[in-house]
Amino acid sequence: MAKYLKLGSKASTFFDPYSRLNISGNEVVELNPKQIKSDFVKKSLAGGHLSVATEAEFLKFKGIDKIPEKPKEKKEPGKFDDLTEEELQKYYEDNYQVTKAEIKAFAKLSQEDMVSELTKLEGE
Repeated sequence: MAKYLKLGSKASTFFDPYSRLNISGNEVVELNPKQIKSDFVKKSLAGGHLSVATEAEFLKFKGIDKIPEKPKEKKEPGKFDDLTEEELQKYYEDNYQVTKAEIKAFAKLSQEDMVSELTKLEGE
């Protein structure tokens, strides 16, 4: 279900007595868990009385011009990052009890996914 809503083309105001959701005019609202679960909200969304809004629309309505950027996490190089696909596959076969089917499935992964999988298995 959508996290942000605004009025649809079939409504000028909206009120849900169960979840206490109230929208009028050009409002864009963020839904709380109770409002997300409301059958009345779901039916109104499907019927065109409400429509989905984006986070950007919500922030613009609130007067926030720019979506705050999340700081990028600096990732330290792991022990698998410099290995080739062949080396990753050999490490997987040599260090884990795996079936031939699991080896084939692992071989189909991209190098990035192989590194991710081995990192999870190592518990890093």
